[in-house]
This record gives sequence, C-alpha cells and structure tokens, in this order.
Amino acid sequence: MLEFLKQKEKPPERILVLVDYENVAREASVEGKIVDFEKLATLCRNLGVVVASYIFIPHHFYDSWVEAAYNQGFHALTLPSRSDYKTVKQMYSADTAMISVGASYSDAIDQIVIVTNDGDLSTLANQARNKKKRVVLISGEKVSPILLKVVDINYPIPLQDRRK
Repeated sequence: MLEFLKQKEKPPERILVLVDYENVAREASVEGKIVDFEKLATLCRNLGVVVASYIFIPHHFYDSWVEAAYNQGFHALTLPSRSDYKTVKQMYSADTAMISVGASYSDAIDQIVIVTNDGDLSTLANQARNKKKRVVLISGEKVSPILLKVVDINYPIPLQDRRK
C-alpha cells in the first residue's frame, strides 16, 4: 500500500585501490614483514565493490608475493625504482603514475583506497576529495602527517611474516 515510502537500498560503494608498494615495503621490511595481500583485499572488499586494484612496484621488486597479490585481484604495474631517478624522468615515478590512474577512474568510483605512507600522495587524495570521493588511507606507522590531514579514514596496513 505505501510501497513508495520504502527506501531503496543504496548500492555498494565502487572502490579503486592503489598500492605504493615500494613505500610501504620499506617500513614493513625493517620488521621482517611483507604486506598481507589476502587481508588487504578483504579489508578493501569490506568497504565496497572493488572496481580495480593496482600495485605500483619498482621493476627490481618482483618476487613471489606478486603472484599472491595477483591471486587476490591486484594488478602489478612495474615502474623504475627511486634509485633509477637519476636516469629516468620523474614522470615515471609511482606517485605520478598513481595520481594519473586515480584521475582516470574518478568518474567511475565512489571512493579511493590509497595504500602508502607518502605525503606526496596528498595530491591524489585532494583531487579525489574535490570530486566528492571518500578517501581511505591504509598505511604504516610512519605515515606522513600531511597525508593524514586530507583523508577521511585511516586503517593500519595488514602485514605478515616474510616467511609465511
């Protein structure tokens, strides 16, 4: 009788996940750990529907964990490492690539998940917020205070022992 008063269920949020692996791996490796991609994928799926997920890694980081990440739905994009910047243009950095990919998905998502500690990605977070997107940060303990100021929520990055 009063069907029109029933509220329609809101569709799940569409999410883009971008992982700055070299950045978060440095902090984790000090403790002998690596990113737990199974737990990271679960966390992201709990936030909504993952439209796409990318890991930005330097070409020399390719290891067995890349297959584990791929099995959880992450696609690896290899880039020059920070040590290569003397010979490679800055435009090929993970930061620049993540900002570019984030901008290309901006009309297809409701929120962006950024996995990093790097304050340079506050540019990406601000771009997303300007488009009214929710910004989720997944980071380590040594996260940039600048980045923390421009995100909606921050979760700790899930880690596991390197030898798991």
